[in-house]
Amino acid sequence: MDLHSVAAWINQPRASSIALASSVMKLYFQSAVYVIWKERNARVFTATSTPEAVIISSLDRMMCDRLLSYSARSSSTSLLLFYLSSSASRNLYDVNGLVGVPERSFSPMFL
Repeated sequence: MDLHSVAAWINQPRASSIALASSVMKLYFQSAVYVIWKERNARVFTATSTPEAVIISSLDRMMCDRLLSYSARSSSTSLLLFYLSSSASRNLYDVNGLVGVPERSFSPMFL
C-alpha cells in the first residue's frame, strides 16, 4: 500500500461509533510521517541514523503527549486511554537497549 492509498483509507467516512479510532488513526499517521521525515533529514544532512526501536519509542511518546493534551468528553473514553488500550502502540520492552518502556503488543488494529 502506498502513502496516498493509506491517506485515502484513513479519510474514508466512518460510523460515529468508531470516531475515536478514526481520530487516533489520523493522528498516528501524521505523527508517523513526521517521525519518518525527521529521520530521513537526519540521515541525509548529518549522516546519522537512529535505531528502529528508538524511532518507535519516539512515535509512541509523541502520540501519548499529543493525546494527553486533549480533554476527555464526559460521555466517552479519552483518546489517550483508547490509544493505550489499543494494539496501535508497540511492544518496546528491552529492544536495542530500551529497558523500562511499557510492554504493549502491536497488531494492525485498524485494518
